[in-house]
Amino acid sequence: MATTPSPLLDLISNLEEVEEIKELRMKTRDGSLDTMRQVFDILSLEVATVADGRDDWQVDVDNLEGLRIRTGDSQFFMLRKSLHDPIISLQIESRSNEHAQNHVVQPLLKVMHDFPSIGDVLNTAALDEYSK
Repeated sequence: MATTPSPLLDLISNLEEVEEIKELRMKTRDGSLDTMRQVFDILSLEVATVADGRDDWQVDVDNLEGLRIRTGDSQFFMLRKSLHDPIISLQIESRSNEHAQNHVVQPLLKVMHDFPSIGDVLNTAALDEYSK
């Protein structure tokens, strides 16, 4: 007996897989959940503002987990705050390491370093190391 392909499988069969999937975690320097929540709000606002001026960033307004930015066909990054730890997580899904560095990590590091209220509060060592 032959099996009939699932409609869901038909829909996803042509999707390309991304090469680069990475999660980078940034702790607050003072270890405070309140500080993490405050800096997340500032960071989200600044990243959304930067996205308005970039052709390669589009804010995903339907996302409820944090701030999700689309960076091209089937590529995105998402900033999320931890519920229990003083950590902001950066999730990247990209077609290449080069794209992730040039279109996600380097622009985010610039935002963080341009705003001392962000860069002085978050430990960006994971992003710095990834961008080498």
